Amino acid sequence: MRRSLFLAFADKSVGTLLSVGMMVIVSRLLTPAEVGLFLVASAAVILIETFRDFGVAACIVQERNLTPVIVRSAATIVTLLSAVFGVVVFTGAGWVAGFYGSPEIATLLQVAALGFLFAPISGVRLALLRRDMAFGAVAVIGISANLAGVLTAIALAAAGWGAVSLSWGSVATAAVAAIGALIARPAPEAFRPALAAWRQIVPFGFWSTLVTLLGILNESMPRLLLGRLLGFGAVGVFSRAVSLTQLPDKVLLGAAQPVVLSTFAARLREGGDLRQPCVTAFTIIASFQWPALACLAILADPIVAIMLGAQWTAVVPLLQVTAVAGMALFPATLIFPLLVSMGRIRDFALLNAVLVPLSMSALAVASTFGLSAVAWALVPVNVVQGAAMLWLAKRHAGFEIRALGAGLARAGAVTVAAAAVPMAVVLAAGRDPGMALTGLALGGAAGAWCACLFVVGNPLASEIAALAGRLVSRLPLRQRAGA
Repeated sequence: MRRSLFLAFADKSVGTLLSVGMMVIVSRLLTPAEVGLFLVASAAVILIETFRDFGVAACIVQERNLTPVIVRSAATIVTLLSAVFGVVVFTGAGWVAGFYGSPEIATLLQVAALGFLFAPISGVRLALLRRDMAFGAVAVIGISANLAGVLTAIALAAAGWGAVSLSWGSVATAAVAAIGALIARPAPEAFRPALAAWRQIVPFGFWSTLVTLLGILNESMPRLLLGRLLGFGAVGVFSRAVSLTQLPDKVLLGAAQPVVLSTFAARLREGGDLRQPCVTAFTIIASFQWPALACLAILADPIVAIMLGAQWTAVVPLLQVTAVAGMALFPATLIFPLLVSMGRIRDFALLNAVLVPLSMSALAVASTFGLSAVAWALVPVNVVQGAAMLWLAKRHAGFEIRALGAGLARAGAVTVAAAAVPMAVVLAAGRDPGMALTGLALGGAAGAWCACLFVVGNPLASEIAALAGRLVSRLPLRQRAGA
């Protein structure tokens, strides 16, 4: 599991760093309105992609008795849905453009629809690689695809293509992922049409799709509402605040979900339980996420200035609120793979069917009062969602609240330690201390975080010690003796 996590982390972290690099450069090449225009179009495409994927990847990973017929049926279903929804996006682009009063959206949607051509090639193959724990191949494919997309988007944006450059970047990403998956896992049998196993795929796909759809609606609704009510500039500013808030998850935790799903599913197939693994995983997630978000909120001014530039200063007050609100969602990384591995995805779907409409309603009301109100509305919305996820995890995994509380207390301690240095720098030098002091603050936060992990006995400390031990053991004997 550690090796798989490392490889998945390499994939996700490099991909995220490439995306961050693109965000830094593109934010200086495109206006907030152009970025917002793309984000509204991409939100619509992502909603359609949820139906297209139909939970097939998760179904393949968790299936206890995977047969060639199931693989062929899954590939056939993805191909049919990709064809149907690709046509829907392409032909419906004009209607969406009319709804928002922006003809440019039609072009963005029609370009993005080309990416649907590659989904049948990559989707099932990548799922098979993850099931086989072949995360090295998945990492190479993911990094190559992200690099192709980033370079394409930046080159076209620099050439003056505007918002559509980002759509072409997404198409390049999909194309390279398909080529890489085809090379790494040819699986020619997947191209033979079959629907014999549809009864095994469709019920799981329905609930998995419902969960994903509700989650994406919850995330995308602010963009869609703000684009309609406040314009694309507001979408760009708010989405940049949310994107920066999500960076710790994407860099540090995004790699964990596919590995956790595969590992939990394997553990259950072997007859084990998930009580202690859940407590440990929640503790480690909070120990990563909370300190990072606390530092992000404290150093919002210099981080926005360095990463986005002068035209994005309106992001700062929103980022300070969304970073704090994001702390409540630490269970989100684990809850989906946990319930999928246990075959309880239906319960998660039903819970989201209640929570997401309530959250969307709260954000819809808040959007009528402006961007700041939407950011503050995320605080109670995220707290309710996070608590509900923990309740559902406890119900099925059976861990003790006292054990989880002790783990989260350790995570809270390292958060306070990590935040102390940036807070001291801001109090001494002001809200925007400059690049040098910002680097010093982040370095001090990292050092205090690491030291506190060992002081409070955080489970992450043992993982760091084990990693250091393995690295030292691989050094030549002479170097170890000198050390």
